[in-house]
Amino acid sequence: MAILTQRQRDILLYLLKQGESTYAQVATIAAIENVGERSVRNDLHHIESHVSASGLHIERRQGQGIRLVGPAERKQALRQEVSGLLSISLTPEQRISVAIATLLLNEVCTYQEIADACLVSRQTVVSLFPQIERALHNERLGVEKMQGTGLSLSGSELAFRHCFLQFVISNPSPDVTHQTLARTPGFTRHEPEAARLAAKVESHFGAQFIDKQALVLSLAYMLERIEDGHVLEESELDNGSASADAIELATFLSDDIPFPPERTWASSVLLSQRMGWDGDAPATTKQIDDEAQEMSHELIKALRKMHDIDTVSTQHLVDSLTAHLRAAIHRARNSIQIGNDHAQQIRVSVPLLYEFTRQQMAEIGPRFNLSFSDGEVAYIAMYLASIFETSEQHATTLKILLACSFGVATSTILKARIARMLPDCTLMGPVPVSEATAYLASHVVDLVISTVAIPNAQAPVLVVNPMLGQRDIDHIKDSLYQSSYSKLCSHFLSLYSATGASSRDIHNVSDYVCLEDIMVIDTCPSWQDAIRLAARPLVEKGFLEPRYVEAMVNAVTDFGTYMVLTPETAYVHAGIDDGIWRDCAAVLALRSPIPFGLLNQKSIRTIVVLGIRDKERSDLLYLASIFDRQENRARLRDPGLEPGVIWHMHD
Repeated sequence: MAILTQRQRDILLYLLKQGESTYAQVATIAAIENVGERSVRNDLHHIESHVSASGLHIERRQGQGIRLVGPAERKQALRQEVSGLLSISLTPEQRISVAIATLLLNEVCTYQEIADACLVSRQTVVSLFPQIERALHNERLGVEKMQGTGLSLSGSELAFRHCFLQFVISNPSPDVTHQTLARTPGFTRHEPEAARLAAKVESHFGAQFIDKQALVLSLAYMLERIEDGHVLEESELDNGSASADAIELATFLSDDIPFPPERTWASSVLLSQRMGWDGDAPATTKQIDDEAQEMSHELIKALRKMHDIDTVSTQHLVDSLTAHLRAAIHRARNSIQIGNDHAQQIRVSVPLLYEFTRQQMAEIGPRFNLSFSDGEVAYIAMYLASIFETSEQHATTLKILLACSFGVATSTILKARIARMLPDCTLMGPVPVSEATAYLASHVVDLVISTVAIPNAQAPVLVVNPMLGQRDIDHIKDSLYQSSYSKLCSHFLSLYSATGASSRDIHNVSDYVCLEDIMVIDTCPSWQDAIRLAARPLVEKGFLEPRYVEAMVNAVTDFGTYMVLTPETAYVHAGIDDGIWRDCAAVLALRSPIPFGLLNQKSIRTIVVLGIRDKERSDLLYLASIFDRQENRARLRDPGLEPGVIWHMHD
């Protein structure tokens, strides 16, 4: 059965809702979906392939239009199925992950095949592809684009294996993982053999595995690659440090895996997932399971101190967190280091939750005589971020005001189209542009979508054409994402600041930044120059190396503007291995704002440079709470701002 994109599912549902004798016009559907008629006709071909499996077909009648024909009970069943599918919506990060998996699982594939796997349009995948390529580059894989043929990955075989391991082990959405892999017949064909191999090792060595499902998927991918002629070379593997267990296991697998390098690789994967060997698994498993449950409970308890966590909507994420902690504890106890090429991306994309997680793990770990690496903390932060965002979705729903300078009909059409685009937002209006300023003075609004500019508006204003062309749609989605992210950050900071506020001291900028490390200037030629200038005092003192500064610049280039956590303020930092010698911070304030970043640009007037080595410090959380205060944000916009004013700010 064909996989439908979101728009194709919308069209199918529209056809299913029509009466038996009602014909729909392609032009009408195109207007509803805000695309060309050619796009709709292409979509109808995919829809026909999908509905044929249900015994239905699309009838076309000259001069009348199209309709869906077939038994009523099958239409009803298909309508229920499609209505359920409409609730499936992957996040941008999940789309990137699914796209990479689709490329890994196919020798050659097209943009449309990736779009089908991601349940989005082809154009969405094309727009997302630069981010997909950057993520693959981090895994040391490239994309070859062959005219008239499709897309293919290039790189070492070890890079392919490592990238797939990252997908199945670190993906916080197992249902997305399984759906993606299930669409590849060649892959699913190897799962039984992979499961047999894992069971054989379990039986012979008395082993138990932490995440057997991920293990089986990894072995299945190895078998598929071998069948397709992609075998690891001896030179790609480091056999010099192989343990006695690894050598014994590789020998044991010789009857099932004919290639020595592949046996070595399979052994390393099996051993990295073990929780016991030679009969000692039950006690070890119980101990780790109890510790994982307790740690998971402690982390969720820490989140609950800020706000109630919706246990119903987040239970599957909490279970996934516990399963990951089980593996992390085992790795920490056995000095098994995992490669986490996404650690920096996680630190940058969810910085507040990463710092919160780092703080919590620094407190929890010693109680179990454990120390977790930055890579492990980053993965745990990813789960906590998903739990927090899912649970707090109601509190971070955007409130959008529609303002239109045209008549009632145009305003109504504009609202209907935007409501269809933004089903999870609260829409207010439309109001005449002449009344928008008064409305904003008495209502809390996160974003204004208007057909004309609104001077001195008390919220960001996005000006669009009332007929909503493709450029307007892309602009709305981009602004929506930025506004949603800003509101989430602000909500987290307000909850964090309120937690235990009566039992702690006031935090001042002077607690974290020396007065001589604060600069106020008129403006700067670029955001790159601004980061380098802000960090200069710390480099001159020897606290940071120049490469740390370039790592901060590269993080913005590679991952976007996630570090703009509070309005007009960016918090930039790099990893502890990027050239930092002590905890430090610096501030650069600009009297005139500048655009920040290459993608999803944001206007900033303040840069906070952070160097954090101590796992127990929470400089980012405290400084962001200070700079997020309304009165402090007003001070940063004051043309007469001086370093001393910033130094004395507090939360």
